[in-house]
Amino acid sequence: MLKNTAVVVDSRLSGLGSNPRAAEREDWRLGSLYARCTAPVESAREGIRQKRREAFLKSHAAEVGRLQDTLAKRLHQVEDSYSVRWSSPTL
Repeated sequence: MLKNTAVVVDSRLSGLGSNPRAAEREDWRLGSLYARCTAPVESAREGIRQKRREAFLKSHAAEVGRLQDTLAKRLHQVEDSYSVRWSSPTL
């Protein structure tokens, strides 16, 4: 179904290629429709994801703990070694 959805979206947007504003509006409209249609499925998936996340963290607690303890130090080492700076968004 996703392949067919992509074909429909591509054909609609390419038909509006000479009018970027119309193409942008249509892209938003189609995205809104897609989001509304998939909302029930995504809602069900979210519960499953949360349960799987909790099970994963419970069964891999030691490994996760080691990563939490060493990741920041290792990132600093990589920054220094390659003269790059790591950044990530904070929540």
